[in-house]
Amino acid sequence: KRLENGSFQWPRSQDEAREITPQQYRWLLEGLSVDQKKAIHPLEKKRVL
Repeated sequence: KRLENGSFQWPRSQDEAREITPQQYRWLLEGLSVDQKKAIHPLEKKRVL
């Protein structure tokens, strides 16, 4: 992937470095932020009448 019109957020110090989950890694590769405000949760199966 290439970065267009922006920059990567890189830790400036050891305190800012942290481990990320596989999902957060995918978000980074897709150009999204690691800290998503709202995640979409799967819906439960419900019966519609």
